[in-house]
Amino acid sequence: MKLFTSEHTYNHPWEKITQAMWLKYPNPILPNVLAADVLKRKVTNDGRLVSHRILSTEWLASQWIMKLFGLTSRCYVTEHTEVDPRKKVMKVLSRNVTYNSLCQVEEVATYQQHPKDENLTLVTQEARIVVYGISGLFENLVAGTFPDNVAKGRQAMEYVAASIASTAADAELS
Repeated sequence: MKLFTSEHTYNHPWEKITQAMWLKYPNPILPNVLAADVLKRKVTNDGRLVSHRILSTEWLASQWIMKLFGLTSRCYVTEHTEVDPRKKVMKVLSRNVTYNSLCQVEEVATYQQHPKDENLTLVTQEARIVVYGISGLFENLVAGTFPDNVAKGRQAMEYVAASIASTAADAELS
């Protein structure tokens, strides 16, 4: 089993980052995410938004790895999100659906208003990778992609947050 943890502060308020999360795909910074489809979404009696989406992705692994393990590049990931606007916390749990008998990847990202500055958003991410059978090489391969994926995810969120800001500015000028 491999563990990965990360913490980052966005220079945007929680409301903007939460909005950016829903607008994150499609995104030129993450072209491997092909679609994000809502399976279920509801607002609870206490005002929390609960959403379940499925993401369709292309796994950009080396061709020899794909052939060695008999894998296809199309992968699916479930994403369970809970947004609590009162506490200003959004929790996103992602799990792979494809290849879960070979490898399970579970990531939890928690976005919250920064405790010292309401104009900032703090995100903590934790990923757990479990590979069954042939763990060494494959586990290291999957775990090795996380730092790059986290960096690209942050860039994608910044891209969308900037887009939201420019759209709002355009609307004010109209």
